Amino acid sequence: MAKGLRTKLLAASAYIKAADRVVRVATDAPVTLSTPTDRLPLVAADPERTAELATRFGVESSIARLQKALDTLPG
Repeated sequence: MAKGLRTKLLAASAYIKAADRVVRVATDAPVTLSTPTDRLPLVAADPERTAELATRFGVESSIARLQKALDTLPG
């Protein structure tokens, strides 16, 4: 590993450690499929709840970008 990259990673170690907890995937979450196929839906099954969660977790712009990208897909 290049010295510069190693230095940057070491400097960001606290951020990386915190990010690991944030992005870890839950493997025990109950999942209910909203469609009978494996095709992903292009809109949220519960848009109101999605908006509430987006506000709660401060990810409104991320959800808006996701929906904008989904809107471009054939459906």
